[in-house]
Amino acid sequence: MQIVGNYNFNAGDLELELAGLTQGTEFDHLDILGDLTLGNAVLDVFLIDGFTLGVNQWFDIISVAGTLTGQFDGLDELAVVGSFGHLDLRITYTAGDGNDIALFTRPTLPGDIDADGFVGISDLNLVLANWNQNVPPADPLADPTGDG
Repeated sequence: MQIVGNYNFNAGDLELELAGLTQGTEFDHLDILGDLTLGNAVLDVFLIDGFTLGVNQWFDIISVAGTLTGQFDGLDELAVVGSFGHLDLRITYTAGDGNDIALFTRPTLPGDIDADGFVGISDLNLVLANWNQNVPPADPLADPTGDG
């Protein structure tokens, strides 16, 4: 959905559905062509159509052409939106050009890079195999705790 102009979302729920990795067809996306102000809005995320989350997945859910002010109720930067198996779905308000909202997955246990529910030798092997490599900023090999 696209909103031309500014949007104040100060109450109610925004329900997003994730059914895959393709923006707009498999997961919901909102495009704000002005400023976005968030107040007491609640974000609800649902996995549908049998979709399961994987390690290091990224969902750009809201693009803001103007200024982003505020955040969803109870969801600070990098907060856990929901836990699914051994993965947490987290939120960031600094995606895209620095003021877009995205969701991304991280292992529930810090250091559990392969998200198998255990921190062990396979996680260490993944880190060592990628040591001194140019990994993207959102990659769990570069930031296993997801704290930026």
